[in-house]
Amino acid sequence: MDYKIFKCIFLRWLRIFTKNSKDCTPAFNDSWVKTRSVLNKNFKKYMEMFPKDSEFEYMFTYGKSGTCPSTQIKTFPSSGFYVLRSGWDPQSTVLIHSNNVSLKLGDSSHNQLDNGTFELYRNGRNFFPDSGVCAYMAEDNEKVMELRRWFRQTKAHNTMVLGKTADHEETGTENINKAAGTLLLFEEKDEYQLIVTENQGYSNFKHRRSIFYVKQPQDFFVLVDEGFGTATGYAKLYFHLCDGKSVDNVLLDKEEFGAHTTFDDSNNLLIRTFGEASRNLIFKEFDGRISYQTDRKYEHRKSYAVVMRKPDNNPVRYITVLYPVDSATGPVIKGQFVNTGNEDKVSVNVTINKKLYNLSYSLNKRR
Repeated sequence: MDYKIFKCIFLRWLRIFTKNSKDCTPAFNDSWVKTRSVLNKNFKKYMEMFPKDSEFEYMFTYGKSGTCPSTQIKTFPSSGFYVLRSGWDPQSTVLIHSNNVSLKLGDSSHNQLDNGTFELYRNGRNFFPDSGVCAYMAEDNEKVMELRRWFRQTKAHNTMVLGKTADHEETGTENINKAAGTLLLFEEKDEYQLIVTENQGYSNFKHRRSIFYVKQPQDFFVLVDEGFGTATGYAKLYFHLCDGKSVDNVLLDKEEFGAHTTFDDSNNLLIRTFGEASRNLIFKEFDGRISYQTDRKYEHRKSYAVVMRKPDNNPVRYITVLYPVDSATGPVIKGQFVNTGNEDKVSVNVTINKKLYNLSYSLNKRR
């Protein structure tokens, strides 16, 4: 295998250093987190294979020697993985976005129906961990298959689904039926980094997710989620927060269409979602689950959906702000769309404590 290809495949999975934590690799699809000690055994092997690669040396030595890898956007369109990060030390921020490319979506597939999902790490904490696996195939055991289907379903991930009603529907009934994720745009600017992906998950409904990583004066993320197509029904934007051990540290903010965390180490997150002025939002608490083993056991966690009715061909559009805070009592956050549903352009205004951020892009420039 070509050295550059090998290196890219491997670096796709490199994660933020987290001491005494299992959050060293993502748990997308049928996978599970790897401990840092396991990764280090691999880094040692790769150093021996490529002794002149100073980035492998940096990873193996926990940054004590070697060259620190770049913090530029990492894109892997063929497999559907994208990485935004602030650095490579334990205090860094990392967002991993997954937008699968797969022809196999049945129960036996290792690819889950999770196009558009993401995980967000900050200072060693995973605020949006994937739901996990819980169970492998057992075709002769319906209870086991019910577990597997729950964890595979689209709404068990941090992404958008299309439903017939405003409520949470039966397991699997809102699943996407196609995983053909595409990268539309990525940009590196002084003010922010940007990636734009989409997936035609349903024959008549397409989900596009734009992720702005604003870095000045404080880093935070803005997600712009849009649903295009002739479909009618209800768009539902799902969020699954932290793990089962952190249930008491996650508070849902129904009136603000969001949530916040209350950890006592000043490493917290404030989440707020906004729609277009003409659209009403509905907040629906959801019984989330998380399981990183295949022992058919799981923990409950805090999850919710922000629901928007789609009565016609016009798109549905959301703005979600993910804002790191010491505590959630301070920031006042507002978000609004500046443009009016142009499928090739996005322009939003986000205000945080009266400071205005205008975030925009145009796909026309790329065509």
